[in-house]
Amino acid sequence: MARAKQILSKAGLADSVRIRLSVFNQPPYGDIAQSLQATFAQGGISLEILPAEASEVYSRVRARSEDAAWLYWIPDYFDANSTAGAFAFDPEDGTKTLAWRAGWHIPALTALTRAAALEPDPAARLSRYREIQSEVQKSSPYVIALQARSSVVVRKSVMDIFKVWTPIWPTTIG
Repeated sequence: MARAKQILSKAGLADSVRIRLSVFNQPPYGDIAQSLQATFAQGGISLEILPAEASEVYSRVRARSEDAAWLYWIPDYFDANSTAGAFAFDPEDGTKTLAWRAGWHIPALTALTRAAALEPDPAARLSRYREIQSEVQKSSPYVIALQARSSVVVRKSVMDIFKVWTPIWPTTIG
């Protein structure tokens, strides 16, 4: 916690940092938020938990009126652009992506995300999405903390089911 306090002090935030965290009012979100609250307190950060119905939390996020929100992400379809187009794309055309909602205006990354979506060469496309993912992990306002696991049960006669489902994102690559 000394390192956290040092970082806050260097940023000029040594005294009374307070963050409001919007969370869904259903398990496991409250438990996770309380654990974060206790951990942040050790570093001198007051985390105010704002539990609410999912619709209210999403309304706050869409209105850009929250300090922070604990959410989950499920890609719309099994392609890297489903996630990159939300997290790393903020065009200046009024589209309200997750990047826009987080106030993360990133023109170069937006251009790279557009180029990756249009890339016909699979190897080049994968390379571009790796670059996007690396940048999101380094400099974005998102903290990707947990990844859900689901069990899949299939009969012995079902073969190669996972060869058709190979998501790139948010799994770490390389």
